[in-house]
Amino acid sequence: MGKIIGTAGHVDHGKTELIKALTGIDTDRLSEEKERGLTIDLGFAYIDLEKSGRIGIIDVPGHERFLKNMLAGVGGMDVVILVIAANESVMPQTKEHFQIMRLLGVKDVIIGISKIDTVDEETRFIVKEEVRDLIHNTPYEDSPIVEFSSVTGEGLSQITEVLDERVSKIHERGSKNQFTRLAIDRCFELKGIGTVITGTLLSGSIEEGEEIVILPPGHKTKARQIQEHNVRKNKVLAGERVAINLPGIEKRMVERGNIISKEGQLSPTDRLLVLIEPVKETGDIKDLTRVRIYLGSGEYLGRLELIGKRKVSSDKKFVSFLVLEEEIIALRKDKFILRMYSPMKLLGGGLILDAFPKIKRRFSQDALKDVEKLIETSDGDTLLFYLHGSHLPGENLRKRMQLPPAEFKSICDILLKEGSIIILGDEIFSSNALEAIKKDITERVGRFHKKNPLKKGLDKEGLRTALDIERNIFDLLLSSMVEIKVEKNYVKLSHFTPQFDEETSKRKKRILASLKKNPFKPDKLEEDDLIRNLVGEGEIVKIKENMYFYRDAVEQGEKLIREAIEKRGPLGVSEIKDLLKTTRKYIIPFLEYLDRIKFTVRKGDLRDLWEREI
Repeated sequence: MGKIIGTAGHVDHGKTELIKALTGIDTDRLSEEKERGLTIDLGFAYIDLEKSGRIGIIDVPGHERFLKNMLAGVGGMDVVILVIAANESVMPQTKEHFQIMRLLGVKDVIIGISKIDTVDEETRFIVKEEVRDLIHNTPYEDSPIVEFSSVTGEGLSQITEVLDERVSKIHERGSKNQFTRLAIDRCFELKGIGTVITGTLLSGSIEEGEEIVILPPGHKTKARQIQEHNVRKNKVLAGERVAINLPGIEKRMVERGNIISKEGQLSPTDRLLVLIEPVKETGDIKDLTRVRIYLGSGEYLGRLELIGKRKVSSDKKFVSFLVLEEEIIALRKDKFILRMYSPMKLLGGGLILDAFPKIKRRFSQDALKDVEKLIETSDGDTLLFYLHGSHLPGENLRKRMQLPPAEFKSICDILLKEGSIIILGDEIFSSNALEAIKKDITERVGRFHKKNPLKKGLDKEGLRTALDIERNIFDLLLSSMVEIKVEKNYVKLSHFTPQFDEETSKRKKRILASLKKNPFKPDKLEEDDLIRNLVGEGEIVKIKENMYFYRDAVEQGEKLIREAIEKRGPLGVSEIKDLLKTTRKYIIPFLEYLDRIKFTVRKGDLRDLWEREI
């Protein structure tokens, strides 16, 4: 279960006949296919193997005119039977299909030499030698070669045995803690049932009745009924061929290449950073070349935006942006095929390095060196690359990496242990970035103190805005810094105390002496750095603009007013004025100050204690 067998090969080499001989199922379902004896679109079957159980089979068309349909099926295959007719040997589409399989990284290949009943022994020997030449110096060099005839049955049992052996050794695809992704390759309507889609479940799982979404259009529906190989299932897993009945969805709303997923797991994109492996026959590739992209079961149009160059040769791999003409669902590490827009010849294969790349000056050599770091890199290094020596909200980073929460957390845990990242709240910092930010904060505050020796510290909100950090993350950052102290709305160095020169020190003494001498009739003071410092340190209290009381005077005034009200009840302005031996010029602002700090409360022309009011 959870594995897919596919066919490949030149037109009329016997792919469909082989599947029918092995399974009894005719995968040519279209009337045109039966009339012409030619496979036009994907066909589907299954086979019961002794070790591997029931395995899905995808039959692909061999004619070059229908390569688009072939590409819609090959991406989900685990094992491919490359069928080569003994009476024709290796043909153009044989070579092209083989290249496509290699570029997509198909896990395993079995070479099936068909129609051996039509040739003599010498021809069979020659064909096998040509096949060996085809697979020489490729990942499939040791692939088994099985000769057979779908007409006489010779070799069919050996193909079945080899298939079972090879399939049984392939690891199951991930279902647990994985995004759900089903690539739709067919959509049709059944009378009394409604719209049905089929496709290969590339990852994750789907349960009957579960809410699902069709992407990129975003149509929401439920998996009303699920089948695998005509058998109803409550749940299907990655690697299985699936048919799902979609209530509320019309056939016109679904296209081949759409993805079935679950809400919030995957996001569409129209720009990719990719690594291209061109085929040597392509020749030079120019910037903005229009191409056809085959990813999953879909065909899309786009252009190559080269990085660092205006033109590349086809003799080596290169990195490029791939700009789509529509939004698609694509994941980092996905492989795909490129063909020229016109004529539709094979250009090469590609690997997605980043599904949401940040746009830079793409023709600079620095940009090229930067993105090349993503080639053959680990998930941990990719995360650090995306951080780019800075910091990002964890959820934003997870979505850009396109990882399920559990897998993302596992990577973060490793990097935390290594000391490569630091997490504050929901924000992930590269360790270097956090140290640089801390150093920047310390230097900014230090410069502020040097320039403003009498001020208590740098405005906290202004500093946060300058650094462009979320408020809660900024608070956590400051609290982690032993060299920094936060007091109210100010940030200062922990060891900092205001520095007074000789003249300022003398002025401070004069001001405090004057306020002590005339506690309730203070001299007018213009606000400046010294006055703000004295207020900040709590030595004086601002009553109103240009009017300040010594702190002991405020405490003494509160004590006298409290005792008088508790003894005599609410008091008028004149009574309190006489009590403090001052004038209306000072007592009215002072009482208004006491009202603001909720020490007193005004009742008409009288003042009572706030605490007595409540």
